Amino acid sequence: MLRFILLLLLLTNSPITIARTVLSLDHWKFHLGEIEQCKLKDLQAIQWTSVCIPHDWAIDQPFDLRLDMQMVQVLEDGDLVPKLRTGRTGALPIFGVGYYHIEIDSTPEMQGKRIRIEFDGAMSLAKVFLNGEYIGEQPYGYVSFAFDLSDKWNYNGSNVILVRLENKPESSRWYSGAGLYRNARLVATDPICVAHWGTAISTPQVHPESGLMHIQTQIDNFTGRSQKVRLETILLDSCNKIVKTITSVRRKILRQCFNY
Repeated sequence: MLRFILLLLLLTNSPITIARTVLSLDHWKFHLGEIEQCKLKDLQAIQWTSVCIPHDWAIDQPFDLRLDMQMVQVLEDGDLVPKLRTGRTGALPIFGVGYYHIEIDSTPEMQGKRIRIEFDGAMSLAKVFLNGEYIGEQPYGYVSFAFDLSDKWNYNGSNVILVRLENKPESSRWYSGAGLYRNARLVATDPICVAHWGTAISTPQVHPESGLMHIQTQIDNFTGRSQKVRLETILLDSCNKIVKTITSVRRKILRQCFNY
């Protein structure tokens, strides 16, 4: 079986390879329970617990069979009438509201960069705020997501990211977990960059000795003007030997897809 590694190099008018900086966001402050809107203006006045993510606010809490008691008729079990059942969601306190916040100092290297935050998993109804301003939300808990923070990022000082999560009662029929249960990161890129989730690879034809690979790369341009972009795609085999190099040069304004 052939295994390949894809390497993308993106260059603009200057001969410098466009790179990205990734900052892992591991250490957060956590508060269990609702916080009144007026109190969110002074986070220091709220009681927080230091946590490392991935974090599940329910997993270390006491079991309580009363949390998910239901009178339900399960036809698959042959129930003729509804019965009292419990423990379907683990009998752990996954329902409710929780807040996370983290403070990040902007560095000189971030000047002129696009800033994006990425979450690999947040359970659930996530709402994200930056420096007190609403950024966006992702209601579904079983999906990764990202938000561009550039327009509201303070490049000359401190930035506070706040995440509100809520698991509504009876919102799950199994143990879903609760909180920032996967990794999170801050990504800084140049104004011209490979888009978030911007690379798609498919193999429409595969044979024992040959195959056809289709690669689509989406490039974002946030400079506001036309730029000459050279994209170099390098295909490596499992021994890190170069199998194929493809170079494409285009002028673009906002967003462009490169197809091979």
